Amino acid sequence: MYAEPLISGPLRAVLRQARDVERLFDDSALDLAALDAPTLSALTRVHGVDVTTALLFDRVRRDPANAGFLRALESVSALASAREVHPTLSPGLVVRIVPAAFYREYPVYGGDGRVVRRAARSLGLESELWPLPSTGSVRGNAAQLGRFLEREADASVILVSLSKGGADVRIAFEGNPELARKCRAWVNVGGLIRGTAIVNDLHRGAWWKRGLLRGYLALTAADPQLIEELRHGNETLLAPKPRLPRDLRVINLVGFPQRSELRGRLRERHARLGDAGPIAGPNDGMTLIRDAMVEPGWTLPIWGADHYMRAPGCARAIRGVLDLLRRQVEWAGEEEGERTVPSPGGTGVGPAASFRSAGTGAEA
Repeated sequence: MYAEPLISGPLRAVLRQARDVERLFDDSALDLAALDAPTLSALTRVHGVDVTTALLFDRVRRDPANAGFLRALESVSALASAREVHPTLSPGLVVRIVPAAFYREYPVYGGDGRVVRRAARSLGLESELWPLPSTGSVRGNAAQLGRFLEREADASVILVSLSKGGADVRIAFEGNPELARKCRAWVNVGGLIRGTAIVNDLHRGAWWKRGLLRGYLALTAADPQLIEELRHGNETLLAPKPRLPRDLRVINLVGFPQRSELRGRLRERHARLGDAGPIAGPNDGMTLIRDAMVEPGWTLPIWGADHYMRAPGCARAIRGVLDLLRRQVEWAGEEEGERTVPSPGGTGVGPAASFRSAGTGAEA
């Protein structure tokens, strides 16, 4: 009777799993650069998608190339909290929004950028939603947004893309790298930068599902290429690694949800992308997280947010990024006098404390 183990079998398994996870997080070889899609997929099969998502979140936060950006963002957020002001209109800087697919048909998901516009307005920034076709193809929308961008002044645009809008922006810059001169930065929010396997499932579905899809696309006057261009995998439009202009600043806002936080169709899609297929792994319910991170670039990971950025901190994060870019323009104008704006903690935040360009070491 006294030989009975003090720790039951199920509890012993939980403790063993906890030790495995602790070793996983302590493994210094698993830095962000090492966590490519195949590695994340392998780790997901062993540890599950939620643990692997937490690991990727930790490595994004710790990545040296990302650290300066995150510190600058935290400093600006602290400064904004300490000094509640109503900014005047910021001259020479505008926010232009590239919407998600079906943003007119399904406004409930926020694909029209209303949160972005609200944040811009609170900062004194002019903003505009570019009226791209809601069901337009990637190539077609890319060509149209290129024409919109050409009308803007050089270095004046904070370009904010949402979901499929990220693919539109990517193809626009790859087709015409000179467009980068118009941009102060590209803020990529949950971008379908390399497509999504969810679309692949639509192609492989039962005949009647494919028929319903064709009928729906016809009903919404969608471009026939819309679904084809968003396919994920080899020999697709978005398969290659993005080839962006070298001097383009990119800031990624990416959600890192846990499955228990998701509901309905998004939870099903999270399971599809996290548990099935040759390259399964951490995802936001619509695309693999690694695919949504444009590199080189900075990434702001938002814990608990899904593809539609539905989490308490999302609006604040978007406002913080816009505020940082706005303040950098102001600081650049003061750089000759090397004046810095003190943060509540007494640390200088300004030209002397600006974060560095990812992968280049150049001042941002």
